[in-house]
Amino acid sequence: MDSAIPTIRLDAVQGRLVQNRVVSEEELNAAPYVVQGASERLILGAGDRLYVRGHLPNSESFNFVRRGPVYVDPETREFLGREATYIGLGQTLEQNDDIATMFVQSSREEVQVGDSVMPTEERRLASNFFPSAPASEIDGQIISVFSGVTQAGQFDVVVLNVGAREGVDVGNVFAIYKRGALAKDRIARQTIRLPSERAGLLMLYRVFEKLSYGIVLETERPLAVNDEVKNP
Repeated sequence: MDSAIPTIRLDAVQGRLVQNRVVSEEELNAAPYVVQGASERLILGAGDRLYVRGHLPNSESFNFVRRGPVYVDPETREFLGREATYIGLGQTLEQNDDIATMFVQSSREEVQVGDSVMPTEERRLASNFFPSAPASEIDGQIISVFSGVTQAGQFDVVVLNVGAREGVDVGNVFAIYKRGALAKDRIARQTIRLPSERAGLLMLYRVFEKLSYGIVLETERPLAVNDEVKNP
């Protein structure tokens, strides 16, 4: 990079960031879940009351989450985690045996029967991000793009197959390399992969044990799943 990237305020990118989290299968399977809404409603939103099966721990607020995709490392096939898609925010009104009555404070989309309830995460997004280089050499890949597409552009959120165990941290900046295409060497009668070319820049804003969420800051061409990320 020719010059340092300035501090990035949260409110400048807040609308682009997702509040999903990565959990284990065991955590999601053990979580309380929505049974139905008041008046037997099956689809609910902000301002509605609903009933949840399970004991809710003492907490000021809870997240409604939906079972999301499983992330697997494209090279090693290692299980990296299950995504819990953020649906909304709720508050416990009453607990009777294993049935809790909750109030939906806000929702990003409709809360449905079967959605899980998990304690609101203690870690919150910082008000400012301080872009920095990773502490060690990182060689990773984009394994998913949010919004159910395979290509990404500026300010899109992507998932990387590197996390805290690789030493990455919130604010780390990576160069994105467009993966080289396959080409036929007609002389040697082989299929070869052409060199990767630098195509953009991204910054991590959420880091989990085995993977991370990043936001694309700059892009010179469309990016895609399997594109590479390396130290800038």
